[in-house]
Amino acid sequence: MSTDESTVFMVRHRVKTGARPRYEAWLEKTLRTANGYPGYQGRHVVRPSALDGEYVSMLRFATVDDARRWIESDDRRDLVAEIREIIETDDTLLKGGIDFWFTLPAEGRPPAWKQWLVTTSVIAPLTMLVPPLLAPLFEAAEPLGAYGVRHVVTAAVIVAIVTFVIMPRYVRLLRGWLYAEARVAHQDSSNPK
Repeated sequence: MSTDESTVFMVRHRVKTGARPRYEAWLEKTLRTANGYPGYQGRHVVRPSALDGEYVSMLRFATVDDARRWIESDDRRDLVAEIREIIETDDTLLKGGIDFWFTLPAEGRPPAWKQWLVTTSVIAPLTMLVPPLLAPLFEAAEPLGAYGVRHVVTAAVIVAIVTFVIMPRYVRLLRGWLYAEARVAHQDSSNPK
């Protein structure tokens, strides 16, 4: 991972039954604190379903060094200590680029063809929907409609939608199928004959 590429710090917490309100308050406090760190670019939180107590938080930083400053900070250490007794699992992962979409702790990485299929199934419809939706903007603001600029704006909007809205939920929805081979390989390596 290059030290100057955009980096995502992913945290997966399974919260004990009945502790969600406390965790939610802690999460807001944590995100406000992280926001004050250099290189912080935003976050996305996938909250648990009614039956599942697992939260996945993804904090994006401009560089690996920026992410490490947050990860190794006294602020983060103190915050994690505050909720230690209400979480059952605490998995973390630091990934650069788009790799974080498909790498979950303890689940390995799905085959490349599945990553390609999932990514294509998300981006293809957006390439048909987003340009017509942005067309009025490009007509109203002529500089944005210039060749090249229009394409950059469209790409930026699509990537933002994919990264912060669709992919975290979509990968979670397809988790069983995506990671089936990785789980089998992990079980085989854990149980040598």
